[in-house]
Amino acid sequence: MTRKDPNLTDKLCCMILLHYGIPHDVAKDMRRSDILRLVEWDHYPVAFATARDLGWTPDDYNHPSNLQPILPDDHTIKSARRDKPAISKDVRVSDAHEEHRRRMLAKSGSEEEVERYATAPPPPSRRQWPTRPLSRPKSSKIPSRPFQKRETTK
Repeated sequence: MTRKDPNLTDKLCCMILLHYGIPHDVAKDMRRSDILRLVEWDHYPVAFATARDLGWTPDDYNHPSNLQPILPDDHTIKSARRDKPAISKDVRVSDAHEEHRRRMLAKSGSEEEVERYATAPPPPSRRQWPTRPLSRPKSSKIPSRPFQKRETTK
């Protein structure tokens, strides 16, 4: 008789049981579908809505590095307390920003300006703090002590 390797469903069930510390006596009476229903998959650290807005493909936002298993009750609480308010705030802020931009461009009165703003690339980022040149010449070495050693008299 040949040995059959476990498939991905069996391996996933095993990892869920190990991750949540379910005892062997309890787990052996569970079917695979029961074990898989113990968890839901949450998009973390990048939420689905954020990934979609960034133009990620399903392969990107469903990558294992962006998923975490979470208990269904905890997932419901997290979605209600964190995810949905964050998505709502993003929508409010982006809507308010667009309204503000529209009003500012309307003040200028130029349709050409509105078009130019909509198609213009973002300005290059500038460094916040300029670097200061050092007061010593570059060729000199940094002294080991900032003051001369005092000569002692005996």
